[in-house]
Amino acid sequence: MERSYLSIIRTNFMKQGHLLTSLGRSLLQRHCSTSLTDPSYRSSPHFSGHIPPDGVKKAFSLSGGPGGQHVNKVATKAEIRFDITTADWISKDLKAHLMKKYPYRLTKTNELVIESAKTRSQTENLTDCFTKLRNLLMECAYELDYLNRKPSEADVKILEKRAAENAKRRREEKRRNSDKRRDRSAVY
Repeated sequence: MERSYLSIIRTNFMKQGHLLTSLGRSLLQRHCSTSLTDPSYRSSPHFSGHIPPDGVKKAFSLSGGPGGQHVNKVATKAEIRFDITTADWISKDLKAHLMKKYPYRLTKTNELVIESAKTRSQTENLTDCFTKLRNLLMECAYELDYLNRKPSEADVKILEKRAAENAKRRREEKRRNSDKRRDRSAVY
């Protein structure tokens, strides 16, 4: 069974009694940057893909749920938050879109809050928080870039062709239903 690089690092550092040593911090910083191997990411003027680690506040707390004594002793639940209004690493349009699309994730002071208690590891939960935040920002940037753009001439032609086909299909269906009703009342 192949173990992930992150789980190997985590277990080695937990054995030594360190949570985030310099290597752990560099690993965390790597997870704050866009993965160059991620094919789904496209560069956007609204979000570069990089989340500055000092641009977010990190906090850890006790994770709820089952887990026996471990859950009561170790603060593994990770939470990251950042003030949308002062974040200079995302565009103003993206900030407005985030505030409109995710009002339930915002505090009264316009801080966006992301939490994770998915695993028993603090480091993995923190990485999961950054991944969730990056995916959320990339999704909003995609919506701003692609879904709100004006359709090209090719797009318009395709949409007109589809509308014509749908109208033709609807007329044929109406004609068939009309013929069916007419045949029911025909006297032989």
